[in-house]
Amino acid sequence: MAESSALEELQSELTCPVCLELFRDPVILECGHHFCQVCIIQCWEAKADELSSCPKCRKSCARKLRPNSLLCNVVDSVRRARVMDAASGTPEWDPQGPLEMPEEREPGSSMSSVVSSIGNWPRLVLDMCEEHEEKLKLYCENDQLPICLVCGMSRDHKTHNVIPITEAFENYRDKLDAALERVQVQTEEATLFQKQTNDKILLIKVLKSCSLLVTLHPDCQVRDYSKEFGIIHRRSCFFRLSVRPDWMMTNDDRW
Repeated sequence: MAESSALEELQSELTCPVCLELFRDPVILECGHHFCQVCIIQCWEAKADELSSCPKCRKSCARKLRPNSLLCNVVDSVRRARVMDAASGTPEWDPQGPLEMPEEREPGSSMSSVVSSIGNWPRLVLDMCEEHEEKLKLYCENDQLPICLVCGMSRDHKTHNVIPITEAFENYRDKLDAALERVQVQTEEATLFQKQTNDKILLIKVLKSCSLLVTLHPDCQVRDYSKEFGIIHRRSCFFRLSVRPDWMMTNDDRW
């Protein structure tokens, strides 16, 4: 099942949208879509305009074809694996045709090895700049995007705040840690405040019970709790304000 899913992903990423077969000399357009070099040229050869459109997204783009060496290497690996599987008697593979997943495939087949070794290749592509095919080593804080060294020197990012991507990672991790710490402190303060409130409610209930006993049994020698209640109430209010976090205080509470 995992191998089937990996092959399905490879099928969508390695198939030319025009001929629906494995890429041949894959090139990338300005919009980011890939095509066989021959296929895209044939699509444009009937048009005399300098600007043409992408056959997939229909966006206008200049006739600038940039080879994608990484994608070309992946396609070549798949083709070689298919040829090796066909020679070893593994269920038939068409080295040039679209990717299809047979119902049964030996775990040790060449195609299985390729899928296992390049199963994360889309992640590798994401780590590369589609425009310049360079590693994404910088981070533009203005656009909040990872960029390559060439992008960092371009006009689009020349006036932006650009830092190494490792430094950006450390900065965002520090911000996240600080935010989590603030949340934890506020949670602890809120818990303490709730505990003090519950203790005060319990004290009031006890004092009311004592007052009821005095009313029902006036002959009993019971201490004067009213005076003590006033003292306890004032102390509890003072303690509550001393431990209450600033973000929970109202204007009336601030002295």
